Amino acid sequence: MSYRTVAFVAALVWGFTGCGDDSLGPDGIVATVAVDPRLDTLQLGEAVRLGAVAVGKDGSVLPGRGIVWRTSDDGVATVDASGRVVGVAAGTVTITAVVEGKQGAAGIEVIGRPASVTVIPAFPSLPLGTTAAWRAEVRDPANHLLPEAVVLWRSLTPSVATVDELGQVTSIAPGTARIEARLDGITGSASANVGELPDPAGDWSMDELMYDGNYDYFCAAQGDIVLTGAGATTFDGSYARVGTCNGNDLSGPVQFTAVIGASTASFETDANGLHCTYTGVRVAVPGEQIQGQVACSGPDYPLGLAGHFTMTRN
Repeated sequence: MSYRTVAFVAALVWGFTGCGDDSLGPDGIVATVAVDPRLDTLQLGEAVRLGAVAVGKDGSVLPGRGIVWRTSDDGVATVDASGRVVGVAAGTVTITAVVEGKQGAAGIEVIGRPASVTVIPAFPSLPLGTTAAWRAEVRDPANHLLPEAVVLWRSLTPSVATVDELGQVTSIAPGTARIEARLDGITGSASANVGELPDPAGDWSMDELMYDGNYDYFCAAQGDIVLTGAGATTFDGSYARVGTCNGNDLSGPVQFTAVIGASTASFETDANGLHCTYTGVRVAVPGEQIQGQVACSGPDYPLGLAGHFTMTRN
């Protein structure tokens, strides 16, 4: 549910206990409890008093019955003995009235007013021609996070980078990209540098290689990667891989050919009975990394293996 959607749903919970009509008849025994919020919305910090009545089987109101009030989450809304509800944080909560074992309930959404919008870039810099998901944090005056808030995105530098309605930022020219998020007149913005990345030839290290997916196997490998072929886009690679996969050693070295462009990278390896394909993007975080996904197949893994990897320029 978005921030702009205000929902307040009152529900009568009809509970029946006992056996036979004599336990539910029109003789003063409570059959149901009706909670009547008569409320459109409950803003953060505001209060409303709920009412509850005990009802017999014939529909008559049974006055003078004691009511016990409960909240499903006192971190979102509190309720006192008189049915007074106070919204203390954005979220949803159920307020229940109990009369002689029977219950009635009201579901309430507490809505927070935005006080700040903070834009968080995916990375401090973007290689030219790449797309990354940025996000925005919206908080209320009490600094509570409003996770359902939906912001409007806008690029303040559209000649350098664009942004869509989901916060996906695409770099299109070198420079400084500045992206803004807005909600109810509250704005926030952040910047990232867009530029060409240097020639990828040189020494790299495999900082992380994790497989998961279709097997209860945990695989991890680390090692040095050397790429040769300065000024080219296709490089001869050597990967001195060491590590384990479900307790079994991974041997090396592994020879491969890597194709690294201005913003993307890919290479394939054959070792230890596995053929693996790596695809990733170049990221300037300080220094430079290649971050991406890996997919492997082999006779010992008929369902295949999938995972992720991170390489860092030394």
